[in-house]
Amino acid sequence: MSSGVPNYGAAMSDRLEEHVDLDALIHRRAGLAEAHDGDAVLLLDRDRWICHLLSPAATVVWESLEAPASARALTDELSEVTGLPRREVQESVVQSVRQLLDIAIASIDEPLPPVNHRPTVESSFLPRPPGRWDSRIRRLLALRAGLEDLGCFEFGSVVVQISSEIASMSEHLRRVLASLALENPGSASSMRTCREVAIIARSGEESLVAIYLDGHRVLDDLTETVAMERLLQELNQLATQSVDDAILLHAGAVERDGHVVVIAGESGSGKSTLTASLVAAGFRYVTDEMTIIEPEGFAVRPYPKALDLDEGSIRLLGMEIPAGFGIEKFQLTPEAIGSCSAGGRMALLVILGDSVGSPVEVVMSPIELLVALLPSVFATTYAAEEGFSDVVRLCQSIRGVRLDRMPIETMIAAVTEQISTISSS
Repeated sequence: MSSGVPNYGAAMSDRLEEHVDLDALIHRRAGLAEAHDGDAVLLLDRDRWICHLLSPAATVVWESLEAPASARALTDELSEVTGLPRREVQESVVQSVRQLLDIAIASIDEPLPPVNHRPTVESSFLPRPPGRWDSRIRRLLALRAGLEDLGCFEFGSVVVQISSEIASMSEHLRRVLASLALENPGSASSMRTCREVAIIARSGEESLVAIYLDGHRVLDDLTETVAMERLLQELNQLATQSVDDAILLHAGAVERDGHVVVIAGESGSGKSTLTASLVAAGFRYVTDEMTIIEPEGFAVRPYPKALDLDEGSIRLLGMEIPAGFGIEKFQLTPEAIGSCSAGGRMALLVILGDSVGSPVEVVMSPIELLVALLPSVFATTYAAEEGFSDVVRLCQSIRGVRLDRMPIETMIAAVTEQISTISSS
């Protein structure tokens, strides 16, 4: 508990108490993720995905409500502890209680439902109990004459063995998954979850596809193009769900001289385009989909999947549209642009803005960085006990800048200058 309760400064009228029954029990909402920023507390409501920054006074009241208490009881306790005039403490307590009630993280008399922090994920590839026929179906699929083993690939903490009897899909998967292929899958998979994917041609006049996971048919009656898009989406989802020991960001990342730049922003803000452009400019590729950051030391692990780029972004790189599958986006291998990185320590967080004509780069405070980053954090991170605190520590420790919409050459120059400054400091 703080050694003092700050006064809000302005004199408060007697009407203030009319809005808060001084003898009613106040309950704080359970399940909110907490982290501290100096004397203030940050609370994350994972039901509504809202982050609250409480004032120091409201923080004292919040921390005093570990058990339900009335405003009168809080006033008595805090007045005795601090030695401040009772009227002064009561004014501060009442206004703090009003703040907690207004943002729906506290209630009078009846407690609010606790925040549900368990992420809900819709995926065909989520673990499921083995079915009665799964093992037999797996053996039958393996007997199909045209089923070709494409090898084992690493998706987060999961090793996936992929087989296909459709030549066009086999060729495309070999190309776009090459950077995730395991050279020695036996030793790599011994301590990890292993899954088996089989891509099967459906019988009939139309060229339709079925996809099996561990002997269970999870996708069916899809065209080859739609089946490829869904398969790659599900494999990325599988990778996301497999990592439970790190901060996961929906962001791109590149590395130079051991310093990793993480690029976050809203969907369509140009994360993959800037990531690819930086790789073409000499940075090394880490990922464009899922940035994995270790909570201690903020080391970034590589996840070098193929980049998903639209036609305009590929043309911007001066490259031709790759052959193969693609609807709105196409898969461009990192080797086609530059080189891959083994990871490094996170040194810079870039938030892409949508303003035009604003300053090229704006250094962000930790709180500004946190608010901007929250939508890019995967739900699995918040589900971890210390996940929110880890994200707060990250924003307090890493330099963050906002880049608004500018010519790509200007943005590359801004990132390069930031990393040069960090490297020389």
